[in-house]
Amino acid sequence: MSTFSTTTLCQCGCGLPAPIARDTDNARGITKGQPCRFRQSHRASCPSVTQRCEMCGREFTYRVSASTVARRFCSVACAGKTPKPKRLCRNCGRIMPTGNRQGCSAACSYLLRKLRMRKPRRCPICQQEYFPTRTIRLKYCSRRCLHAARAQRPSFLTVNCEHCGKVFRRNGAALRRVNHVFCGDTCRRAFAVGVNSPAWRGGSDPNRGAQWLKIAVLARDRDGHCCRRCGKTEAENGRRLDVDHIRPWRSFTDEREANQLSNLASLCSACHRRKTNVVERAWLRGDVIGFQQFEQSLKLDSAVKGPAS
Repeated sequence: MSTFSTTTLCQCGCGLPAPIARDTDNARGITKGQPCRFRQSHRASCPSVTQRCEMCGREFTYRVSASTVARRFCSVACAGKTPKPKRLCRNCGRIMPTGNRQGCSAACSYLLRKLRMRKPRRCPICQQEYFPTRTIRLKYCSRRCLHAARAQRPSFLTVNCEHCGKVFRRNGAALRRVNHVFCGDTCRRAFAVGVNSPAWRGGSDPNRGAQWLKIAVLARDRDGHCCRRCGKTEAENGRRLDVDHIRPWRSFTDEREANQLSNLASLCSACHRRKTNVVERAWLRGDVIGFQQFEQSLKLDSAVKGPAS
């Protein structure tokens, strides 16, 4: 059963709704799900019109529907012989030659193409307008203006390397961006050691209070000489397990409170390294939740709570 459109009418002029196409037919201009132009057998009812060709003067006949545009020529050949309307150049206004061109000349086409790609800019040195390319965002119109701008920059200053004392030149803008001046990456890396390192956290103190060695033995015995986080034994670790303070030693003022067994955990080398270099550094930057999650992974009934926010 055919379905009909509620908004589109048959183009023969009968006033009846157009049917909905069931399939697609490119030759007839029909798309599935879209209204057809005519109802069945209504195309033949369209009136015929006789027209005289404007080029050769021969009469021809064609059918007219609601959407048919009045034809002026009898064939495509006659339509191609008609003179095309004159086009004006968009840049200078002169009459365009034949062909699909943007401008009347190569110069006008170049200017129109540049305007389409990017708006003109004004060079800060010579005050001349120029067109930057699409890929390179030039600040100056030529190399001459570029070198002139570089000559106006602050002159280079003579400074000494803070590590090796070598004398070298550096401009003022580069000196204002840094706190320490070095002659190269080698001196920069050699200087950033110890207290000068951005990762410096106060250094390490081997002293962990009175009877630390006995307390460490008690912590290993309590954990069964296995890592509290991954369960690795001392044989698998390759050496004696490390006894680490869950809450860092430097955050306490009383060594007895810091050395309670509830604040100690036996860790293998890998877990100890991760706790010190990753978890503890994140806690120093304010990641309290991550520190508490690591403390819970140790499965200790800790009497010392995690660091407060």
